[in-house]
Amino acid sequence: MSVVLKFHPVIRMTDEQLFDFCQLNQDFRIERKASGEIILDFPTDSENSQRNFELIGQLDMWIKQDGKGVGFGSVY
Repeated sequence: MSVVLKFHPVIRMTDEQLFDFCQLNQDFRIERKASGEIILDFPTDSENSQRNFELIGQLDMWIKQDGKGVGFGSVY
């Protein structure tokens, strides 16, 4: 799961400020897009990862059996 934070043009974060922000929030995977948006990716544990994997597998089988649609992975 990800969250997109929009700061620009209200706040302009320098590279040093972004580094400090990342150090303060090490539990998240953080990236900054060229547009200035900050993307926070939330970590997942093995239990959630396994549940997601099983769900995707079930959806894949259903899509193939039904034949009326397509499936996609995460956009992030």
